[in-house]
Amino acid sequence: MKQLRQILFLTILAIGTFACKKDDEVELNPKVQALARNNWITTAFTVNPAAPVFDDEGNPTGQFRTDLFSDRPSYEKDDVLKFYTNQTYVFDEGATKERPDFGQVFEAGDWYLSVDENTVVLKSGSFSGIGAIYDDGFFETQDRPTLVNWKVEELTQSSLKVSFQQVAGSTTYTLTRTFAPAN
Repeated sequence: MKQLRQILFLTILAIGTFACKKDDEVELNPKVQALARNNWITTAFTVNPAAPVFDDEGNPTGQFRTDLFSDRPSYEKDDVLKFYTNQTYVFDEGATKERPDFGQVFEAGDWYLSVDENTVVLKSGSFSGIGAIYDDGFFETQDRPTLVNWKVEELTQSSLKVSFQQVAGSTTYTLTRTFAPAN
């Protein structure tokens, strides 16, 4: 009887061991894989309609612009956006910084895809310009958690293009940001 119990126990153990499939890596959504495949660097940042230009004191100059990227300093142009498959992200200063005492990561948070997979939602722990038109007085930056919804316009191996809307006064602006692989 004791031997029968041992055989029964070993049989159940063997069935349980071999019947359970070994956990392979979880298959990731193709868009998650595409976002996390590259480190992304901004190549263009535009606004429509044209946005007002402000002077150093925050006063409107009477000029307007649609290109928000070409005149940015080089230390901003090499910033790198990294999406991770664990659904966290960082904005990294890249190779150059405005000041050496600035941290390497200037923004970090969580991200996820919307149910229809057409929007990347960024939940920042602190806001440092990710959804703003930099610090030129047009949109205020905030130092508090924020959500930014980026509509995915294009996502390929060589390009990520997103857009989002921002309201200032009575005008709704559509901002479009284009990224290329940094690696």
